[in-house]
Amino acid sequence: MKNIFWLAFCVEVLFFSLSVHASCGRLQVNKGFDVVFRLTDVQHQERVILTGQNGRKKILWSNIPGDVAIINDSDYRWTVKGQNYDIWLHYTPGKGKKSPGTLKYYFYRWDLNPNRWGLAMEKKSVNISGLSNNVYVSGQSTEILNCNGTIEPLPEPSHCELFPGPVQSWQGNTNNLITMDRYSKIAKADNYQIGFSNQIINGYPSDYHPPQTPLLGLCDGNSCQLNGKVAQKKALSWDNSGASKQLENTVITANETASPGTSYQAVRSWTYGLTIEPRGNLTLPSGEYWVDAADIRGELTIDGQVTLHVKDNLNIGGAVNTLSPTDNLTIFAYNSGEACPLPANYPSGPPQVNVDYAVNINVSGQFNGRIYSQGPVALSNATTLIGAVTACQLQMSNTAQIIGDSQCFDPPPEEEYLLDLIPDEDLQLVCERLPVEFQVKDKNTKSLVADYSGKVIISAEDTFPSGKAFWYFSETGGGNTKRDITGNNTSFDVSGGKVKLWLKSDYIGSIDVTGKLTTGMADPKTGNFQFVPFKLEIQQNELKTVANKPQDISIVAKACADDKVDDSVANGYTGIRTLRLETAYTKPNISSGTKAASILLKDKDGNWQSGEGKFEFKVERNSDNTETARARSVLKYADAGITKLTFYDPNCTNKKCDVEPIARLMKSTETSLKNWERLEGELSVATRPYTFALCNDGTAKSIQDASGTSEQGHRFVAADEPFGVKVRPVVWIESDGNGGIDANQNATAAVDSSGMCDRTITYNFYAAGAPAATVALSIPSGYGVNPHSPDEAGAITGSLTSTELSHAQIKDKAFSASWSEVGSIWLQADTQAKYLNMDINMGQRPVGRFYPDHFAVFVKAGGSEGIIPANGSFSYMEQPFTGKFTVKAMNASAPVGNYHLFASSLQADFGLWLGSLVENQYKAFDLARLHICDTKECKANLAWQGWSNVAQSSVSQQSGRVFDATAGNAPRLTISRLIDTSFTCSFDDANSCSKATKADGPYQALDFRVKVSKFADGVDFILSETENNQNAVGAYVDRADIRYGRMMMEDVGGRADSKIAIPLRVEYWDGSRFVMNSDDRLSVFAGGNYCQQVIAQSDSAVKNSESRTEGDGTVSAGETSSGEFVAVPHSKVNYREQARFWQRLTSGIPVDIKEGICVGSHSNQPWLQFNWRKFGDESPSAVVTFGVYRGNDRIIYRGEKGMNQLLN
Repeated sequence: MKNIFWLAFCVEVLFFSLSVHASCGRLQVNKGFDVVFRLTDVQHQERVILTGQNGRKKILWSNIPGDVAIINDSDYRWTVKGQNYDIWLHYTPGKGKKSPGTLKYYFYRWDLNPNRWGLAMEKKSVNISGLSNNVYVSGQSTEILNCNGTIEPLPEPSHCELFPGPVQSWQGNTNNLITMDRYSKIAKADNYQIGFSNQIINGYPSDYHPPQTPLLGLCDGNSCQLNGKVAQKKALSWDNSGASKQLENTVITANETASPGTSYQAVRSWTYGLTIEPRGNLTLPSGEYWVDAADIRGELTIDGQVTLHVKDNLNIGGAVNTLSPTDNLTIFAYNSGEACPLPANYPSGPPQVNVDYAVNINVSGQFNGRIYSQGPVALSNATTLIGAVTACQLQMSNTAQIIGDSQCFDPPPEEEYLLDLIPDEDLQLVCERLPVEFQVKDKNTKSLVADYSGKVIISAEDTFPSGKAFWYFSETGGGNTKRDITGNNTSFDVSGGKVKLWLKSDYIGSIDVTGKLTTGMADPKTGNFQFVPFKLEIQQNELKTVANKPQDISIVAKACADDKVDDSVANGYTGIRTLRLETAYTKPNISSGTKAASILLKDKDGNWQSGEGKFEFKVERNSDNTETARARSVLKYADAGITKLTFYDPNCTNKKCDVEPIARLMKSTETSLKNWERLEGELSVATRPYTFALCNDGTAKSIQDASGTSEQGHRFVAADEPFGVKVRPVVWIESDGNGGIDANQNATAAVDSSGMCDRTITYNFYAAGAPAATVALSIPSGYGVNPHSPDEAGAITGSLTSTELSHAQIKDKAFSASWSEVGSIWLQADTQAKYLNMDINMGQRPVGRFYPDHFAVFVKAGGSEGIIPANGSFSYMEQPFTGKFTVKAMNASAPVGNYHLFASSLQADFGLWLGSLVENQYKAFDLARLHICDTKECKANLAWQGWSNVAQSSVSQQSGRVFDATAGNAPRLTISRLIDTSFTCSFDDANSCSKATKADGPYQALDFRVKVSKFADGVDFILSETENNQNAVGAYVDRADIRYGRMMMEDVGGRADSKIAIPLRVEYWDGSRFVMNSDDRLSVFAGGNYCQQVIAQSDSAVKNSESRTEGDGTVSAGETSSGEFVAVPHSKVNYREQARFWQRLTSGIPVDIKEGICVGSHSNQPWLQFNWRKFGDESPSAVVTFGVYRGNDRIIYRGEKGMNQLLN
């Protein structure tokens, strides 16, 4: 026999009372259906066909090979040729109109199992679209037994008696034991309890008592408690005879799908009947499976309801059922048929779970499912088991955890609904049908639940007489389908979230009806309806109005024909009639003594009346050429909510009536008017506030005065700074006009409510019991929408942050809101859903100016921005270096994007500030020494670019100003040297000397900071507490190392016929003396750029000495290496010479060089010049003597005794 889920059922009652059909119809796809059919002497030529009203067909079930059917049995071979079967197909629709449904295939063999059904398979995502909603069923070589949709699906086994909680053993198991390591956890345990007793521990030595001792882990963060709920015992006896397929020694190494009913057997000394290797993935479709033993190190995927029977042991080191619900997988571990063993080490100790594990899960992943094990279960390492475990014994090691998850003990909450009734009270003629609609709504959103699949049961009060009132399914006709409101068949299908009916009564008086839902949670809803033979009427349905806005109405008298077929009440009710008016308050339900507005009607003289007035009824000809007596009037109500207007003629009651037809009926013995009291009418009036005024919240920051924009006016609050606003529901007044409201009283436009804070408030909007409403603030948003200001291309709307408030909260509580941007906004207030099925006109007002919260400096990481030294880690005074950074306008935490669109008068300007910390206090550096220059000019603000969008790539727009002094066409920065004012030129003409500077510094921690030079709206940088204590100015940009430097060459001498190395180094002033700058690796020297002056020579005939310097490169650690920079002698033999050589740093000629020469260009390093010879700052020089040796002394000094004789 093939594998099926057998379910007990009384088949005889189900089938043999059913009639047999060749076909049956009018099944509705959107409501689900059942088809039960019989196969006799199966030939594999049977099929069941669905046919829609449009004639299209679809094969629902077939066992014919090759048939394209929703279920083709030939793929599975449940039906065996020559056998007899009953088959039941149960279709459940999807939630949406076009959502696919589910088809279950139940299977029955009456000759083998007369009391059992089996679930053969479940097919999901079944699409029966395209056939029309109404279908009929026909069979080929089948007998259709039943398809009227009245069969409920049989319950599938839930096994909940085996899983009362996340962790437990079973009743009567005296060997139960659970142990938990310190870091093991159990979640969702009921009151921290687990269903083990550990009583067997009392059989160990007292050192191991009490039973709680091995529970070191936690249950929901607390100590686990023993003696929770235990499961019922299920005796497991191995039987795989229900398997339809046997496989031996199966190893899964790739993606494979199993066949339902498979038994995996271990033969020929194999340990495991099923092995899933690490790269393997086996999918088990819905069904039942058997395995001798299994080793799962790959992935086991569950698709549908699966039961897995394990004979010996199950080892899991992979992932099991990680995608579908836990209850989809139930594992029964048989422990080789053995009973629960004693714990390990019994009775000597210590107590431990028996190591002959029936289930051993050792995985750092996840297992979703339920396990019932007759043997011990072990969870170790980082195993997470989501579901439930019922075991003989349970060991939880390392960080293993169990998270309880099963509908057996944690069922999903029933959905909560709101059942509404429209109308919930009315006055109706006995000769007319009253339209009544029950609506199923979401309890929270109040929106219609269109896919609700339950029913509404509508009952009348017990004392109401039968046969007097009926529910109809249409406004006219349908007498053969009407239902007595007191009958048993008052359960109505919900379609699209609604039940639409018509109530007709032959009973004069009051009828109360109550509706309740069959599924889901919702309070019952009761309506009260009065039925009378004649009445006054303004309109049958609820009148929708705007608070205080007049609405034209007409009052008419209506009557059913009397016993003489006389309807003269309707057309005979003319002239001036006195009507009394009464206002009752439905939502909110307030007492009549409460000071509240009344519904007002204009009388015949145009005066507003609330209690009594005279109205003139005139006969008017209607468009259909009939005549009606009506009184024209106007109605208004200056509050909000649902009210009921009762209007009656005091001169026509059950005591006396001056309306002749009524008086005649009152005297008639054939007509019973004992429950009629007076000629009256009722009107339900639903009134909404006109709009919302946005007003001051009582704090200093007045929203009513917040009229600033990005162009002008005063500031309001900073971006992201909270501000308060009181929202008031207000009435309409005549100056508002009729625009923005349609015929159904829905808003069609927002309203500028800036001037409405003194307007009358609809106080009933706030009241307890008033129609529920949620009010929220917002701003216009969306593509192409600009803020109120700046209102130009590129402006962004930002985001408004605010919490919604209920209709009751807004009475006393102000909204707290903030805007992330700068400029001004249209601040809007409105309800989040329709109010009494009407849109309230959104109230709005311009609010501003929002300004930046602060400014912030941004320096791009990576070394491309900041203050970038010219020499690697430092810069020399007067050596150009670069700098780049951006100042952005900010809200509390991020840049804003509208500030660059402000008027320039409302934008801040910036400047640099330089200083160093001296004894933890900032000391300013002379800013006059900072020069920002390009190739044409020097200006303090030259590097500052204007306000613009400085966002990079796809980042949202950001307003900022860039400081860019980064070479190229942009300016660069220099720190000037101090002028030596004590220097005096030794020449008569002072202009013959160059300027002289004096050393100062070093400034090795010179902070570059940026400050606001022109304030707008008081916005500044935010400094830390430390910075404020240090008297810092502006925001930190970067730190620079600035030094006074010079290049120095040493005098040397040597052989007259050889190159002589000239020592060259770069120095800086350390505050007291010049020291070699070992940080310098970039300063250059070029031997070809020199000036030469011959001081002395051995042969005066040499007029143009060829002596020179040579060698190019950069200093290393501040100096040249020996031989890198040399002096080359004149080429004449035996010629000796003394000459001064300058290394040209600029194009200038040394002062007093007289007959010297200058060769080459220059290295453009004026910052390394120095006042070497008291002629002002100049390039470095050295005296080189090409002479003779004096013993070991190679150096010959000019003017030394005997020098001239040697040279001669």
